[in-house]
Amino acid sequence: MWGQWLERRFSGPRPPQVALMACTCGFEFDEDVTMERIATRPVDPVFGLDLWVTAPFKGEVVWAYNVAHLRFLREVVGADLRERVPNRNSSLASRRPGWMKAAKNRAALLSIIDDLEERSG
Repeated sequence: MWGQWLERRFSGPRPPQVALMACTCGFEFDEDVTMERIATRPVDPVFGLDLWVTAPFKGEVVWAYNVAHLRFLREVVGADLRERVPNRNSSLASRRPGWMKAAKNRAALLSIIDDLEERSG
């Protein structure tokens, strides 16, 4: 049937660069493989491994790659003045989820970041 999506999933650290695709009509062809990760938990974007620096927060997960990332989160979450350039959404700070930007969560998030920094050394 014309216009249907074909999907083939691969597991492992590296998918092939090209995959053989087969239509229900019997037609086969090679297709370049594109990577799309659907993360249901905080994972490393390169290797897909679970992150160690994580903590639960109101049904969400606070996570960081390393201590430097925690320091960045502390600065952004703890900032009293949050200036924003209109029609721009290119900074890492502006792309945080709403629950992390909410002033009502600031104290609790800073406490969690403290705990994560202590655990991380």
